[in-house]
Amino acid sequence: MVKPTIPSACATAVFVLGLCPDAGALVTDPYGNGQTPGVIVKEFAFAPAKFAEHPTLPLLYASVPATNSIAVIHTDTLSLVDNVFIGNNPLGLAVTPDGSRLYVSTGSDFIGVMDTATNTKLDPILIGSQSRDVEALGNDRLFILTGQASPNNNGFVELQPSTGTVMPVTTSSTNSHISVYSGEMQMHPNRQTVYYGNFGLSGATLATFDVSTPGQAVGTNISPGGGNGQDVGLSRNGELLAFAVGGGNDYAYPYDIAVMRTSDHAVLGSFNTGAYPEEVEFAPDGGFAYTSNSSKSVKVWSTETFLEVATFDIDGDERNEEPKELFVEKHGRYLFNSTNNGRMLVYTTGRTVPFTPLDPADMDADGDVDDGDFALFFAAFSGPGVPTGNAAADLDGDGDTDDADFGLAFAAFTGPGGTANVPEPASLALLALGGLLVSRRRRA
Repeated sequence: MVKPTIPSACATAVFVLGLCPDAGALVTDPYGNGQTPGVIVKEFAFAPAKFAEHPTLPLLYASVPATNSIAVIHTDTLSLVDNVFIGNNPLGLAVTPDGSRLYVSTGSDFIGVMDTATNTKLDPILIGSQSRDVEALGNDRLFILTGQASPNNNGFVELQPSTGTVMPVTTSSTNSHISVYSGEMQMHPNRQTVYYGNFGLSGATLATFDVSTPGQAVGTNISPGGGNGQDVGLSRNGELLAFAVGGGNDYAYPYDIAVMRTSDHAVLGSFNTGAYPEEVEFAPDGGFAYTSNSSKSVKVWSTETFLEVATFDIDGDERNEEPKELFVEKHGRYLFNSTNNGRMLVYTTGRTVPFTPLDPADMDADGDVDDGDFALFFAAFSGPGVPTGNAAADLDGDGDTDDADFGLAFAAFTGPGGTANVPEPASLALLALGGLLVSRRRRA
């Protein structure tokens, strides 16, 4: 990476984006990749509600309620690959870990389904409750936000798409009551934790749910405060979390967005966005965040200093136009800005972030396959033909956790930090113990 000379008025911490907020200077091509940050390089004549990416391919899926369709965008060429009719009012999106299916919440009693290999609409699945958002906990396990608790619905259901089986979700809380009303979800890369923020309530609440056990969601309120929820932001590595609310989190400023560490929910700092916070999106490496409020721009922040380092404007001050949904593709090169004026703008960020797909055997999503992952596999063991209690441990996608899954995990072993290529003695001991448990369960 080539770095030009840092202007004297710029601080090193903010210059990595290529912008100097103190001097108002724009440094072109700070990374030697031919990109100047904040340049609008593409405009689409539709405004997506939500985005989701293919886990490995350079494809972005965008739900477009105005046309009842899913737009498929190639993130290398920024070209529109396809526009697939999916049904009325597509909203939240979830791509399965293997990338084979896209599931769509519709605000109705159905979940839309798209085959991503052919970009073909498949038969929708009836769930019997309004679907407001959806996450894919596994290839055949969906966690669905129905949006409002009722006597027969705690606000969430699970769905097994292969059979159409809908399972009620029993929710509980480790601290205070969790209010479920509208809102949206974000899923941790370990696919065992879901973050939920409600919308339309004052005060708004943010909660984390342990969803590792089918049919159960053990929640903890972690809201930093504020009213009128707008957006839940989670970094791709699952380390940083934010909840934008219209009244601001009021952590350090009247209108701010607090950033929390997911490991212990400690607030690390906040972005002083001004009135009224609406959107928050992290760069893939978590180094920067992009926010919007009731202004005609996107603000860029350092997650180290929590200072504003840049502003990406919407072209044309004559437009009464605001960002309504933000998304950064997996390589960090482009920011997608869906506006309230029926269009989507694509900005260069001036950055490129290395992307490595998460190994399915990395169950704790810490970047390696080691003893911790083996322990989770052993805990999820079900045996051949017996439904697994943890879909993330079903590596071969046959619905159970058995010898075949252990074999795939063993083959993927890296060791702590991803440096080793053979199991350590402790890991071999765990594997032997797992084999003993397997044999005992077979005889039982």
